[in-house]
Parts: sequence; C-alpha cells; structure tokens
Amino acid sequence: EVDDEQATYIGGMTGSSTGGAFENCRNNAPLTINYNGTKKAYKRIGGMTAICQTAATTFNGCVNTVNGKITILDQTATPLLTNVYGGGIVGEISAKMVSEMRDCKSFGDLYTNVANDAARLGGMWATAGNWATDDMTLLQGCAVNCNIKAVHPSKYGDTWYNPLNSCGLIVGRLGGEKKTLYLGTVEDPVKVAGTVTRLNADGSVDVTVTFDGSNMGLCSGDGSATTANGQGTVQVINAKFEAVTKE
Repeated sequence: EVDDEQATYIGGMTGSSTGGAFENCRNNAPLTINYNGTKKAYKRIGGMTAICQTAATTFNGCVNTVNGKITILDQTATPLLTNVYGGGIVGEISAKMVSEMRDCKSFGDLYTNVANDAARLGGMWATAGNWATDDMTLLQGCAVNCNIKAVHPSKYGDTWYNPLNSCGLIVGRLGGEKKTLYLGTVEDPVKVAGTVTRLNADGSVDVTVTFDGSNMGLCSGDGSATTANGQGTVQVINAKFEAVTKE
C-alpha cells in the first residue's frame, strides 16, 4: 500500500518497463494507492507493471491472481488525484508504445473512488493509444474474470454501452485509430467474465451490469474508440463469455 505523493508508478513486478518481456510472472498481492497528499498527483498501478514506456514490452503467460486487487483511493478533502490508471496486467501503455500480451490472465478486482474522466481501470490494461505501424494482434489466448467498481458515469448516458467512462473488463480506454488492432481474434477470442459497477458518491451501488457475451460494451470503457463501444472500426475487440476459473 502506497500513500507517498511522490510514488507515481506501482507494479507487482516493476514500477515501469522500458522494453523486454515478462515471462510467466505471477502477482499474488493486492496493490493499493491510498492518497492523502497535498498536491495534484498522477498515479499508475498494474499487476505486472504500472507503465510501459520507451520501448514495447511483451507479456507471456502472466497472471494477476484473485488476490491481486487493484485499488486507487483519493482521501483528500478536495480531490487531488487525476490521471489515475489501474490495470490487472498494466496500468498504462504510454504514447507511441505498442505492447502485446499472450496467454495472460487477470482475476483481481479493480476499484477507484476518483470521479473524473481520467480515472481509468481495465482488466488487462487501463489506457493506451493506437500507435501501431502495422496491423497486429495485441491480445491472444488471454482471459479476464474480475469485477470493476468506479464512480465516473459514461459520458453517453445509461442508454449507451457501459455504465462507466474509461473502465472496461478488457481495457479502460483505447484511443486513436492508426492501424488495425485486434484484442483477441475470431478464432481465439478473449475469454471474459465479471461485472461493471457504477457507484454513487457515497459509495453505495447505483447500477451493476454482468457480462454475458451480448453486452460487448463492458469490455472497453465508454470513450474508447473500439468496435465494442460503437466508436471505432479498426480497434477490434473479439471476446466471448467464458468464466475461466480464478487462480
């Protein structure tokens, strides 16, 4: 658990990655940012690493277990946390980096009380841009079975795809449309199970939606430019409902 206003990157394996590969890594510990500082702060947190920067990183056979819960709390009287990204495998894949995940699993629940558009949570990763120079598959053989709870509502309202903005069972926010990116393939879709819950300001439950395979919008947070959210055509999410046994 971290409450230091200077600690920006918190990861189960490393705070940040500047390239290389994570092979068969396993996080079995909860990761919590409990912020009570005096300045505006930016935080990243991930089951494997908080941020991929400088160079692309690959993740092969990595697991964030059911114990690897991701929690980001702002305890200040006037909320000071902004741009907070929490992901089961990675918090942020930073600008111009494209990272791939193979046979990775994410089971730790995610929660934040930060109520702004830049509070992003994702079962695999929280936020990324599309900087690919060629068409590519980012997720292959991967599975998610977790629950997400957050506060900030979809900017499109309850008639849209997801009750939360920038929070999704696979990815919180995926923006930009360069080359075609596949999150799962038709032959090998991402196996997804879990719930997305929007909380009221007092922490009580406003609405909970359970993924059943028909509501694909839960896979990526509203605001994403993906096929699942009806806002993109080249960032393609192929997923199916399958409750992989949690580890």
